[in-house]
Amino acid sequence: MTSRPIVLTAADLGAGTTAQRFDGHAHGAGADVSFFLNHTPPGRGASRHRHPYPEVFAVHDGEVTLTVDGAQVVARGGQVAVVPAGATHGFTNTGEGTLEMVSIHPVAEIVTEWVDEAPSRASVPPLAPEVRLRGEETGGRLAVIEIRVAPRWGGPPLHHHAFDETFCVLEGELTFALGDARRTAGPGDVVFAPGGAHHTLANLADAPARYLLLCAPAGFERCFDRMAAEAAGVDPPPEGLRPYPETDVVGPALEALRDR
Repeated sequence: MTSRPIVLTAADLGAGTTAQRFDGHAHGAGADVSFFLNHTPPGRGASRHRHPYPEVFAVHDGEVTLTVDGAQVVARGGQVAVVPAGATHGFTNTGEGTLEMVSIHPVAEIVTEWVDEAPSRASVPPLAPEVRLRGEETGGRLAVIEIRVAPRWGGPPLHHHAFDETFCVLEGELTFALGDARRTAGPGDVVFAPGGAHHTLANLADAPARYLLLCAPAGFERCFDRMAAEAAGVDPPPEGLRPYPETDVVGPALEALRDR
């Protein structure tokens, strides 16, 4: 085992998503701990599940309502909640802003049993990505990801990064924040977010949406590789384990921005 410390960037953990994941076995040289850095929009959270070990929720900012074996408990910034091993639980951001919370798993590899398995609006994955074209196929110039999002999908926090993004809406309706501008886009519409621009998006409608995301240069498709693999309960492809461009979070998700 190396005696040198390991320093990870936000990109290594999935920057730009509503939950960044650290796995001890993959990221921490065998560290017996894993965790999620949650940046959860209002009204969103995790559906019912359980683990064979306790889970610790450390709330940095905001308010979370935990449902544990049918009982509810509220924790706010500066508080810590512990869910016992085997308890069926889920959480929802019941505050007005983005929930900043760390959920700690005292194991090298996260083990989750989802309780709500039957398809329903509540259990449909909020975001389902599929990489259509990756950087390895374009010399690093371009990546294309097809993304399906559930109704009322809150989207990522307001953020920026060095690469350009082009959003091509195929189905449904998406709402974008780009700098100080807001716009709604439907099928056939294209929205461009140049590198460095503060932006985010959400599906504020009651129907699902589908769009193509073009990243130039490529690299960020590896984040979506990891997200898709986690949702499917499988390992990411080898390409998805490589580092990807860093993203800086600069504000809340679009739902909170609407009130500003």
